[in-house]
Amino acid sequence: MSRIVRCKVDASYAAIGAGDLLSTSPTPGHAVRAEMATPDSILSNVQELMGGCTATIRILLMLP
Repeated sequence: MSRIVRCKVDASYAAIGAGDLLSTSPTPGHAVRAEMATPDSILSNVQELMGGCTATIRILLMLP
């Protein structure tokens, strides 16, 4: 099951672009680009580009 939703992301750890995978972040309530993709650590797939350090963007949420 999947759905497009809005998510807070923090790009201060690594740049985030369309197609990147996201994981949990040290910043409370935000996600970051996943450096190492393991099935249990991935939250979503980014659907749009973002600028700045933190933003709310559209993501494809993937539920198991």
